[in-house]
Amino acid sequence: GSLLMLGIARCVSHTGPRRLATLLTALGLVLALVGIIQRPLYAGRIYGFWTPLMAGSPFGPFVNKNHFAGWMLMALPLTFGLLCADAARLGPRDLRDWRSRILWWSSPEASRILLVAAAAAVMGLSLMLTMSRSGMLAFAASTSVTMWWAIRRLPLRAGRWVVAGSVLGSGAVFL
Repeated sequence: GSLLMLGIARCVSHTGPRRLATLLTALGLVLALVGIIQRPLYAGRIYGFWTPLMAGSPFGPFVNKNHFAGWMLMALPLTFGLLCADAARLGPRDLRDWRSRILWWSSPEASRILLVAAAAAVMGLSLMLTMSRSGMLAFAASTSVTMWWAIRRLPLRAGRWVVAGSVLGSGAVFL
């Protein structure tokens, strides 16, 4: 545990926390897709070839759906934080007319924000598909706190709308 903490601290000090958050978001997206794809195809074997030693309710690469939900609960706030940071850093600066708004939505900055928002939505969907009650309750609480902090701290009104829309959109997926 201590070596992992020292390694992460060294990695973050050299590359910055944004790279680590981006990598964990990508890993979370892959795990979420594995869980979503495997759910209807599960026939008693994880990944189609590994039989769990203990009985449980597998989801994705985890033998217990609550363990998967716990991992997603740790990764999702980090992903939402990355989304808020990207919205504040890369968000629209000057949107005087419709042309500038449309041009911004076709920019690489907007694409990055939408990609992180889509990853958060897929990760949230996989969390809901686990049907873990404690996972869903904790997700609702963390989403509410994240949205409150983001709306309070973002300087631009457009950035606030992007964050609120993406968080509410990912929440609407679950209804």
